[in-house]
Amino acid sequence: MPAPVAARYRRRGVHYTADLLTRRIEASQTLAQHLREGRADARLLQRVGALIARFHAAGIYHADLNAHNVLIAADGLYLIDFDRGELRAPARGWQRANLARLRRSLMKVLNGAGPAGGEGPGGFEDALWTLLMRGYETAMEAA
Repeated sequence: MPAPVAARYRRRGVHYTADLLTRRIEASQTLAQHLREGRADARLLQRVGALIARFHAAGIYHADLNAHNVLIAADGLYLIDFDRGELRAPARGWQRANLARLRRSLMKVLNGAGPAGGEGPGGFEDALWTLLMRGYETAMEAA
């Protein structure tokens, strides 16, 4: 996650609002941009899978896990937009649902980008997902 710069918390009765300002990650692009431009190679996808696994193993649930909330920068990968995130007991049920949300996002990005690399419907998406999951599963086994 990007380093926080400032935070604000306001209580209103039983409700509250909170704001978090983080530093800008220079020269970064989203996973969605990398996918659209054909720059998401096997190594990157496995690193993305491993990143998500580290968060899941720590019980960190990202309510909006999608290809636009994974940033790729020269110094590493970042998950952003945790406004509805939660700390949960690690459990396969919510982890699988979270991964399914990400997969739908990847498919939406790829299907909006035109033909799937000439490999037929779903072929390219399945290959990308297999690579991402390889990184995820390897990192989960190590956790």
